Amino acid sequence: MKLDLEAARKELGEKSQTQIEEETAAKWAARAIACYEKYIEFGVGDMMNRGDTNYHEALEHAALAEDPMALVAEVKVEVDKIRNQCFNKP
Repeated sequence: MKLDLEAARKELGEKSQTQIEEETAAKWAARAIACYEKYIEFGVGDMMNRGDTNYHEALEHAALAEDPMALVAEVKVEVDKIRNQCFNKP
């Protein structure tokens, strides 16, 4: 594992904890959506599982933000748009 301590130090110096949690939630949400898209396109079951794991990570980080209820709701709206399509896949 490669740790980029310099980048971490820089980020901590430039961003609040809330900004870091919001950005991290957005990254995990985007990963979830990408997994769900692959599941819909290719039908690979593992992508649904990975999508759900990423979705849960997004929700966890959203819950640590300054306004957790709003960010959790936003993550759910964005991710559920595509996640719900997975359940309608034949």
